[in-house]
Amino acid sequence: MPAHTFKKIDLEDIQVFCLTAECQSFTEASILIGTTPSAISKAIARLEKKLSLKLFERSTRAMRLTEEGASYYAVCKEALADIQDIENQLAVDGKPRGTLRISAPDSYGMTVLIPQIAPFIEAHRQALKVEIALGNHFVNFTRESVDIAVRIGELEEARVVAKYLHTAQFKLVASPDYIAQFGTPQTIADLQQHQCIGIHFPDRGSVIPWEFGEKSERFPLQFAITHSHSMGALAHAVAGLGIVRLLDYSVQADIEKGNVIEILPGTAPPAMKVHLVYPSSRYIPAKTRLFIDYFMDSILPNVAKQNRDIDYFI
Repeated sequence: MPAHTFKKIDLEDIQVFCLTAECQSFTEASILIGTTPSAISKAIARLEKKLSLKLFERSTRAMRLTEEGASYYAVCKEALADIQDIENQLAVDGKPRGTLRISAPDSYGMTVLIPQIAPFIEAHRQALKVEIALGNHFVNFTRESVDIAVRIGELEEARVVAKYLHTAQFKLVASPDYIAQFGTPQTIADLQQHQCIGIHFPDRGSVIPWEFGEKSERFPLQFAITHSHSMGALAHAVAGLGIVRLLDYSVQADIEKGNVIEILPGTAPPAMKVHLVYPSSRYIPAKTRLFIDYFMDSILPNVAKQNRDIDYFI
């Protein structure tokens, strides 16, 4: 038989290291594991000795991963997830179980995901719990406990699998009452004379600029009202307080009801792509596969019906 070199890998110390990296505290990690800060410190010390490198920078006030520690954490986190995934699949013959954690942008969650996910939750309530987190930041799968996310726009992360869903197009809308009072802008420049409602997400330094045309040219505007939530901005537009710029899936229902009217059609920038994204792994958890299938079979066709102009996956 060929000779093999056996090298022991202490998965428990690696698990301790990953949790400590996420907590950024020996004390907090020890509480979650049910041990002492001293035991956590010794486990980290064993790893650092074995690797001959420093995993954490420590001070009296804080601790953070070193550059090498961050690289080691990313690989270990993914490896541990792969082990957990395959154990889960083998243990229950590939049947979904546990908690499915879904992340989506606020407006997409409120208008697309939440209204249509009830049958999925009901069908699997005995084996599967569902957690939905709405927010407008890019999910970091390495550091956040999320199984799958809806992402709109460019895909900047390499270690994810992306499943294309459909496109999303910006639309300018205002209520009939607003248009009756202030008139309909005929050109982009006319917007400077109108009440415009902007979006200012908490993690951004300024109001999201309005872009127009194939080259996505920005047009400077003074916003009369700003919102941190897309649906709040839409509510004010419906109430007649101004013109808002939102993605089509957010406003289509109100357009069809006559609550708002699209203005300056044909001036929008290129459509953005919408994807389902999940961590790159050899093993996709059964719960993730189940949700992807449900989305493609039950949610996506309804999105296509409601937004006839979109390009979507067939």
